Amino acid sequence: MAQKSPHGISCLPDSSTVATLSSSSSIFVRRSLRKRTRTRLFSSSSSSSSSSSPTIRNDEEKDEDEDTDTETTSSSSSSSSSSPTIRNDEEKDEDEDTDTETDIRTTSRRRRRRRQSTEVARQLTYRDEEQSSPQRLDTTSSLKKRSTSQKNRTATTTITSPLPLPLETPTTPSRRSPPSPPPKKTKKRLSRAAVSAISPQNHWIDLQIPPDELRPSATLTTGQCFNWYAVDDDDDDDDDQKGTTITTTSAWGTHDATEWIGVLPRTHHVLSIRETPLSTLYRVLSAPSEEEEEEEECDVSTLLRDYFQIGSDSSTGNGARLKTLYDEWSRADPDRMGQITAAIPGVRVLRQDPWECLISFICSSNNNIPRITLLLERLRQRYGRELVRIPPSDGDDGEPWSFFSFPTLRNLSEVSEQELRELGFGYRAKYIRQTVELLSEREEEFKDRSIEQGEETEGYETSCRSSLYLHSLRDHDQSSSSLDHVQTALTEFCGVGRKVADCVALFSLDRRDAVPVDVHVLRMAIRNYGAGEFLTGRGTTSLTPAVYARVGDLFRERFGSYAGWAHSVLFVAELPSFRGVLPVEMVREMDEWKQQEMAEKAAAKKKKVVSKMKKDQS
Repeated sequence: MAQKSPHGISCLPDSSTVATLSSSSSIFVRRSLRKRTRTRLFSSSSSSSSSSSPTIRNDEEKDEDEDTDTETTSSSSSSSSSSPTIRNDEEKDEDEDTDTETDIRTTSRRRRRRRQSTEVARQLTYRDEEQSSPQRLDTTSSLKKRSTSQKNRTATTTITSPLPLPLETPTTPSRRSPPSPPPKKTKKRLSRAAVSAISPQNHWIDLQIPPDELRPSATLTTGQCFNWYAVDDDDDDDDDQKGTTITTTSAWGTHDATEWIGVLPRTHHVLSIRETPLSTLYRVLSAPSEEEEEEEECDVSTLLRDYFQIGSDSSTGNGARLKTLYDEWSRADPDRMGQITAAIPGVRVLRQDPWECLISFICSSNNNIPRITLLLERLRQRYGRELVRIPPSDGDDGEPWSFFSFPTLRNLSEVSEQELRELGFGYRAKYIRQTVELLSEREEEFKDRSIEQGEETEGYETSCRSSLYLHSLRDHDQSSSSLDHVQTALTEFCGVGRKVADCVALFSLDRRDAVPVDVHVLRMAIRNYGAGEFLTGRGTTSLTPAVYARVGDLFRERFGSYAGWAHSVLFVAELPSFRGVLPVEMVREMDEWKQQEMAEKAAAKKKKVVSKMKKDQS
């Protein structure tokens, strides 16, 4: 007699139904697992969508109905079923299993896509919040919490088979907002229209100096001094000056500059100097106070002629004209100096204030002309006195430009080394500070000695606004022993070597035979005048005291007592902005020499490295 199992399936004792029972049991187990899996999947998604509950319930009811039908079919066919019938049922079940597995994969894929979209939206929201609220970056605790939660979210949403995303997002959100671009610095600009609006009642005055005796474009901004600034030509010339400007070459500013503004030493006149094809003009923008005018001779034309070292007859200090000197130098060096003097006329040596010149060339150590000018401008702005302010012209967004007097020795004696470093002077701050201290001592010694000799010193410091001691170095004769004395006196100051001493002597102490020598001048002497003959075995870039003296003597032997002036003309020709007016062959020679120097320098460096490697290996 047949028995009923707990599942309601007939259990036939005969052996003909064993295969049927086994097959039915396996079918039931598979369907039960499928039903549980489907229920678990849809129950997890029911939390996010309330409409899925009826669907899950209907699926469960359908599965129960299908199980009931299967049980009924199995029990009714148990007596008469055969192997082919069981085989067909198994094939149907396998097809159903395949369809179910496909549905499960599809559901899982959709769920992964939904999780990915949610994660992308969360990350984009988090990034937008950070960018719109930069103050959140300052909260360390919130950053740590966000980072930890983000890592947890990333760990729980690991994707085994990544799918293409609509947006490319980083796995870790950026903790720092992108840096904002730095604000654009407004460049100060000296407009001709703005300059013309300053003291319009002061007219242009002609110095009546021919162009072969003075060209400000080749003198004011070529490294002798650092207190003149080019004015931008905005085609707004005065009616009486229209058509009188020409294109000239300036050292490092604009190449077509024809007007410059600067402060005249000693009297603190702020002047505008204009170059014309036939002469040089000037206009006073700011004059000293009445008290200062009483203390000083304020004939500006006379002061300018002294500044440019031009006598009443357009001659130099000893009566020689610059054109005469050009001719002498060209005969001494026709191949090079002859071509340079024809291309660059009117290069003069200025007669500056010794105190300002000394501080300026202490700042020139390992520096260039624009950088030196910037440092000295900061020094004037901080410790000098404002003389005139030039506002920007209409429609110009630039900053106003102010001109200051150079600080006196007494002003800088109260300045610490740290304050100078804050202005950007670097290691030169120590040099300036120690120079000020030593010069103050020399001033007191000179005053005491002058009083003992019965000389008048009262008011002299106020008059020249400079240094009594440095001015006294001008009074020596022009002999070679006097030059040695001046060099020895100047090299006592910190940061002053032979080259800086010669610059101060040439540009402020009337030493026309002083020849400042640096590496560039040494190479110039080797290239043009065969100085390499006496440098054999010493190295072409080693400026020992003996080599320094030999190069200076070479210039003095060739160009005479005005060797320092001739040196200045050759130096101007080496400046990059003047190459456009030089002969093409000379420029090509300069380029070839420079390339050869670079190759020799690279070979020497390589040789040094190889020698060091061999030494280390041994």
